[in-house]
Amino acid sequence: MFVHGYNSSFDNAIRRVGQLAYDLGFDGPVFAFSWPSRERLLSYVGDRDSAHLSADALREFIETVVAETKAKRIHIIAHSMGNVALNEALFTLEPETLAKLNLGEMVLASPDLDPDLFQRTYRRLQRRGAKATIYAASNDWALWSSSWLRDRPQLGYIPPGGPKRLVDGTELIDITGVNADVLSLNHDIYANSPAVIGDLRRLLKESQRPPELRTPELIKVPAAGGVYWRYKGL
Repeated sequence: MFVHGYNSSFDNAIRRVGQLAYDLGFDGPVFAFSWPSRERLLSYVGDRDSAHLSADALREFIETVVAETKAKRIHIIAHSMGNVALNEALFTLEPETLAKLNLGEMVLASPDLDPDLFQRTYRRLQRRGAKATIYAASNDWALWSSSWLRDRPQLGYIPPGGPKRLVDGTELIDITGVNADVLSLNHDIYANSPAVIGDLRRLLKESQRPPELRTPELIKVPAAGGVYWRYKGL
């Protein structure tokens, strides 16, 4: 299941999920949830409101997928502001639906989300065996702006000196080193980098942990309150 991010049209969301399924070699059914982004770079505030307001619809969508597919395992990938809608949808999911939601891997790609809000939701999901991987970067200028507006690093942004806040039980991977294009927003690295796609493919197929076992290019780095991973050479 894929939830798109900020500044994305319905058509772009469908193309993105198709590209991901192909690049990842995923052979199961694929679902996409599209919320009404304004599809404009400068419509950040409006998009965030839309993401919040779409949480109820996303919760109903998840309930439908769970009820109609009876899937043995459901992986979820959410990008950017799509994590706002997903986080609220999962937090408000009815306990009986949550009990039937056989979560595989949760992947938060460049999440524009407050770490404490996700920690609140993730505690609930961990009881059901959920495992979350976060792809973050220090050169993601969209998330730098979001963090600056809130005077607090968002979950997908790594400030100078390393992450200030780690969500207990998750694995944070710094993907800054796989793209250093200073002329780019660097907000879609997770889908455009062969290195990250390779790690994501192995994660979904094998659920192998810790990250350096499935991707030798990743190294463990100490941080306040735990460890995170980053690509060698940073």
